[in-house]
Amino acid sequence: EEEKNNKTKAHKPGMLQQVISTFEGSSSSPISRSLLYLAKTYFAEENYEDALELAKHAFEKEEKASGKHNIDTAIFIETLCSIFIKLGKYSDAENHFKLLVEVYEKTPGKHLDAASAKESFGDFYKLQCLFSQAETLYKQALVIKEHAYGPDDSEVISIKHKISDIYLSQGRYTDAESILKQAIEGIEKTFGDDSVETVALLKSLA
Repeated sequence: EEEKNNKTKAHKPGMLQQVISTFEGSSSSPISRSLLYLAKTYFAEENYEDALELAKHAFEKEEKASGKHNIDTAIFIETLCSIFIKLGKYSDAENHFKLLVEVYEKTPGKHLDAASAKESFGDFYKLQCLFSQAETLYKQALVIKEHAYGPDDSEVISIKHKISDIYLSQGRYTDAESILKQAIEGIEKTFGDDSVETVALLKSLA
């Protein structure tokens, strides 16, 4: 069984080139999305190098079909961000996160998607302990989502919790306590005083 799996993996690079060459010169959205689906399949199998090659081709074709900064390219950029992170290509991931935010910001009615992209971008920086960059993006996302959903929404509370984590990592305990209290007030209103969510935040504040 193991030998069979190894043979299958060994054939993948050739199969990959065959797939790419089959669609060479074509630039329709259905083709680019088929390539993206294959890229996600490789990603799920932890075959990140091949996933990256396919995702790049898919993105290029989608840009040709839909246009630069078109909203239809967003899912391709998101996939590339995930692959770059897995491969440790953080500079490439950073550039594509910037592009993702730009695509959403240039598209009317997509401000909430832009906020979610900024939050994900903040997560990326936070994992690298780049707290200042993460804080800036979290706060930008917070302003948008709090305006749209109100202070007691679960997504708003989640961002506040992330900001408090950054403050704690920086030793800014007063700031962390202040924003955690805001989050707790929101959770108590939404879930109740004895909820799992409230207890978890209270532990963070302890």
